[in-house]
Amino acid sequence: MESFNTEYVPILVFCFVGFITFGYAYIVGRQPANNFNKSARLSEATVARQLVPRFDELIELGDILTIPGCDGTYYKSAGGAMWLAALQDWLDRGCTIQYLLVDTDPADLGGILNLVQHFPETFVLKLPAHILGEDDPDFLTNLGVFNEFRSFHPVILFDSEKKPKALWLEHFHEEHSHIAREVDYVAPQDIETDLRMPQLVQRLSRLTKLLVHVSPNTAKNLMSPLKAA
Repeated sequence: MESFNTEYVPILVFCFVGFITFGYAYIVGRQPANNFNKSARLSEATVARQLVPRFDELIELGDILTIPGCDGTYYKSAGGAMWLAALQDWLDRGCTIQYLLVDTDPADLGGILNLVQHFPETFVLKLPAHILGEDDPDFLTNLGVFNEFRSFHPVILFDSEKKPKALWLEHFHEEHSHIAREVDYVAPQDIETDLRMPQLVQRLSRLTKLLVHVSPNTAKNLMSPLKAA
């Protein structure tokens, strides 16, 4: 019986590894791509990893993106840099962004305040009057509306004619957390048939009217203590 020639071992190992690698690449290549263009229900999500890739391919010149939130500190989380970069990119493309926060500390908004100063016409930050140190005689009356949006966040993308294009609906987003739970994404092809849209748009419109626009000068003054610190 002839002995096995060990000179062929390296060749056989190379062929075996190559076969496994090719097979793995083939199988992975056959997997369906992330269906970011389809409506979906997500048990949990973050805006950087799940919202950004969905909205990024939709945003165009003249669009309006309305983003309600509670404390606005997401930009300081693990995905915060990606979130800020996406916001700036969308602003560069000519999208107007309305950022509505109902309970925050200006000392926590450094990255957001920067956007106010760099995009004074198209990045619209709005906060409750009392947070800005202004008189707010209707605060107790409006508190119920503010509380609605502490953990419930309907992010809506509108086109240049103010018609809804897409919806990102966070049913529960705990304060100071970067993870939202029970999230609905409604893609453009489904937005017109979503029966929740009229009410969500109305609720966002009401919230917007109760908040105060943060001007670039106000943003600069709010940032001064941060720089001093």
